Amino acid sequence: MKPFKLILIFSILFITKNLFSKTKFNEGYKKGYAEGFCYDKGISCIAPIPPIAPIPGIYESFDSYKDGYLRGLEHGKAESVKTSANGRQPIDFGEYYQPVDIDFVNKALSAKENSLRSANSYRVVDTKANSRAFVARNINPKIKKEIKILNKRNKNWVKSSKKIKRDNRKKSMVSLKQLSDGWYKIYIEATTFYKKENRNILKERFIQIQNGKPVIYIGNNNLAYVLEEAYSVSGRYYLTMILPDRTKEGAFFSIYDNKPLKKAPQLNMPKAAIFYTNSNLNSGGDITVVINREPDFPELTITQRINGSPSCKSQNNRLFLPQGVYNYYAYNKFSYWEGQITLSEPCNTLKLNIN
Repeated sequence: MKPFKLILIFSILFITKNLFSKTKFNEGYKKGYAEGFCYDKGISCIAPIPPIAPIPGIYESFDSYKDGYLRGLEHGKAESVKTSANGRQPIDFGEYYQPVDIDFVNKALSAKENSLRSANSYRVVDTKANSRAFVARNINPKIKKEIKILNKRNKNWVKSSKKIKRDNRKKSMVSLKQLSDGWYKIYIEATTFYKKENRNILKERFIQIQNGKPVIYIGNNNLAYVLEEAYSVSGRYYLTMILPDRTKEGAFFSIYDNKPLKKAPQLNMPKAAIFYTNSNLNSGGDITVVINREPDFPELTITQRINGSPSCKSQNNRLFLPQGVYNYYAYNKFSYWEGQITLSEPCNTLKLNIN
C-alpha cells in the first residue's frame, strides 16, 4: 500500500475517533462508568480510567448524554463485579445444582409424556373442541395460581401504601432544585385492584439527581430508565421516563427526604423481549404471552402476524425485563406454547409457530 493511502486512512481514523470522543454519549459514558465502578462502594473508591466508549446501540443516540451515562453505569458495575479489591479475578466455583429428587423427576416425565400424547391426538383429530380442551387443560391451572399470587401482591401493595402515607403525613414536599447529587427515595402514584375495587396507592421508587435535575429513574423490577424531565404539578411532581425503544411513560410522585440515600439502590438494565409470529392467526384469535415471573407475571398480546423478523424499534409485542432466562407460556383459542426465552442483549426476539 502506498504511503499516501496509509496516511489518509490513519488521518480519517484519528479524526473519527476525535469527533466521537467529543459526543454527548461519550461524555455521559465516562461519567457513568466511573460511578458504576464505585456504585455502593463509598467515597474511598477510586474509579479506573474508563475504556473507549462503545458505539451507541439500537436504542441509543450519539447526541444523548443520558444514554451514554446509563450504558457507562452498566459497564462500570459489571467491571467492578469482575475485579476484586486486589485487582484479581474472583474464583469461579461453577454453578450450584440442587440435588435431584428422582421420584419427582419420574412423575414429571410421566406427566409430560401424557401431555404430549394429548397434544398429538388433538392435532391429528384437529377438531376445534379438542383444541379448546387442550388449551384449557394447560392454561387453567396456571391462571388460578397467578390470580392467588397477584391478589397477595396487591394486598401487600395496599398495606405498604398505608404505611407510606402514615409515615409522611406530617412531612412537607421537598424541592428538587435544592437537592444535592445522589439517589433519593420517591413515592409514585399508582392504582391496583383489591377486594373487588380499584385502590389508589403509593409505591416506593428511586431517582438519581445530578446538578439539581433528576436523570435516572428506578422502577418495576429495579429497572433503570433515563428521565426526560420532572416538574411540579399541583403540589406534587410529574416525571417522564424514556423507555429503551424511545416511547415515553409518566407518573406523579412525591418526595419528602432532602438527604441522599447512604446506600445506592439496586438497579438492573432493561432488556427487551419481543414475541412474534409469521403465521396467520386465523380463527384462533390474538395470542396472549405470559412470562412466568412472580409476583407480576408480565404479559403481552400478539394481534397480527408480521413478515420476516420484527424490528427492535417496534413498540408492539414487547416487554422490558432484567437480564436472565425466563419461562413463558402463550395461547389463543386453539393453540398453546411454552418454553424459555433468554434475555442477554438489549433486544431479544422469539418466534411462535402455528401448525
